[in-house]
Amino acid sequence: MPRRGAASTPDAMEFHAMISGPKVDVYVGPNKKHYNLPKLLLCHYSDFFDVCFNGNFAEAQSQKLELPEDQVEEFEILLEYMLSGSSMKSIKFTETSGAAVQRCMNFIRYADKYNLAQAAEVVYEPLKKALQHSYRDGKPIKLVCEPRAPRISPSDIELIFGVMPAGSRLRSLAAQGALSNNGMLVGYLKQEEEVDGYAAELLVQIRASIKSDGKWTDPIVGVQRK
Repeated sequence: MPRRGAASTPDAMEFHAMISGPKVDVYVGPNKKHYNLPKLLLCHYSDFFDVCFNGNFAEAQSQKLELPEDQVEEFEILLEYMLSGSSMKSIKFTETSGAAVQRCMNFIRYADKYNLAQAAEVVYEPLKKALQHSYRDGKPIKLVCEPRAPRISPSDIELIFGVMPAGSRLRSLAAQGALSNNGMLVGYLKQEEEVDGYAAELLVQIRASIKSDGKWTDPIVGVQRK
């Protein structure tokens, strides 16, 4: 079955009808935290839930679903998005630097699994912070020296531009991260040629960073570079 695109936000009448309809039971995480949720809302937003509760699986008969490998905190961000149309919860990481970047990428994949890539915008601030800081003795230190280790990888570019819609702040941040990593030298050329939207976004960030004296400002750490 072809995958649907991102679902539209229901209007007030549609939303009321969805939350007033039948409920399903979802158990999340190894401790099986229980949620009694509006089936129509879940299925409106997500192919995954639609197939589970309306398909030929046991969950369609029982109207119960277990997600033992999901994390409660991450699931609740998706749930908040479906219930309010935005994700107000902040996502907290114990990871730092490159590991924090990877955690952000993992959440983008997680949100995309449920057709809820829009909810992944919640990682914008943690990702920006991870790109801006290195850590010493557990405390963030501004990155002002060169060269700096890449923290946005080519595969991260492919993920973000493959999942997030045009206009996403994460697309802009990924291009800024690549520019900060590579400077004005050629970098991630394969992605420039093959990833839809990346070259155009990178050009926008390059133009925004160039100064009249020939120097340019690193969009991640805010220092001038040659």
